[in-house]
Amino acid sequence: MSAASQRQLALLLLAESDDSSSSFGSTSEDSSDEEALEAGVYEHVFDVMFRPPDKKPKVEHFVDDVVRQYSDEEFRRHFRLSRRVAPELIAGFASSPMCPTDNHGGKAAKSAETHILSFIWYAANKTCMRDVADRFDLAENTVHRALQRVADYLCTLAPTVLTFTRDLEKLSRDFEKATHCSMTAMKRRLTMTYHGPSAQTAMNVKKRILKKTQHYVSSAS
Repeated sequence: MSAASQRQLALLLLAESDDSSSSFGSTSEDSSDEEALEAGVYEHVFDVMFRPPDKKPKVEHFVDDVVRQYSDEEFRRHFRLSRRVAPELIAGFASSPMCPTDNHGGKAAKSAETHILSFIWYAANKTCMRDVADRFDLAENTVHRALQRVADYLCTLAPTVLTFTRDLEKLSRDFEKATHCSMTAMKRRLTMTYHGPSAQTAMNVKKRILKKTQHYVSSAS
């Protein structure tokens, strides 16, 4: 109910209270009855205007009743992640300083499992925070904080997990071995593509590069 509707209801109830008081006065009722009626009207107005907000309907016990019942294939399909990896991430996050351990606002802190699974669901399914909040029975601001905590935790793993330099060096060596073309020569050909003598030459270079790349990809797979 909007604030304007609440004020209108309060005025109507108070007007009704005044009419009732006049009626009681005209019939010479006791003042105690008038006070009781007035108190009842005010109590009703207070309950309407300041009652707790209705709880938003959400999926309850999604992790316990649904996720834990997934088969390994279903888990991978929904989370785009092997099931055996999730417990490792949960255990690592639980022992990290990013995982909340104390209560906040009288409510228990969300578990490490809820943090990790909600983050993976958000990232794997490219969904919105509202969907994650409804599915995992969380407030949207809670989801936002959980995503930030897990992202911070994953950043601490980057130096030991992400090895871009070595991967790129290996990829370069494999590419040169499969195509018999060094990266330096490839750069020269790419340069000639934009600064060569003719458009036809550039097109031929592009075709050769594409053919060698396709051969490399097919041999690697």
